[in-house]
Amino acid sequence: YTLETTTPHQLEEGVQFIAAIEQAIDVLPDKVLLLGAFELVTLPVKLALQAESQRWKAASALQLHTRAKQELEHKLNRTFELRKKMGRRIESLADLRSMVDV
Repeated sequence: YTLETTTPHQLEEGVQFIAAIEQAIDVLPDKVLLLGAFELVTLPVKLALQAESQRWKAASALQLHTRAKQELEHKLNRTFELRKKMGRRIESLADLRSMVDV
């Protein structure tokens, strides 16, 4: 998903999806016995899947933090602009009109 078009509900679903994947990985056995003498070792696959889920979480967190930072910067800039307009002297009707258009 792209973070710009993602709703908070979709973000929550994405986090729950990653958590469910991690739980499924955790229950995988380290090795599975097959046909007596043959043994399938699944530990390397399990470790690789755990590492990949960690990368997913890190990438999602980075995107989320980037989005939150951009939104906060936008709000701070808007606040500074409003304070600047509100601090002006009103000497004419045009000044008052610009103040009301805040």
